[in-house]
Amino acid sequence: MLDHAPQTVAELDNQAILSLIRDAGIAGMGGAQFPTHIKLNPVSEIDLVIINGVECEPTLPQMID
Repeated sequence: MLDHAPQTVAELDNQAILSLIRDAGIAGMGGAQFPTHIKLNPVSEIDLVIINGVECEPTLPQMID
């Protein structure tokens, strides 16, 4: 835990931010509600990211315009 309360998130290191996310119980809104702190802390280097651009919100095209 932190010795003092930071003024901004910029004062925190990555592990402190991940701890706050984990302690807050923040999870994805998908069906699995996968814990966000795990998504943000991969166990290995990421070489490729695949983005699902088909399944989305029906209003997304209007948001882009």
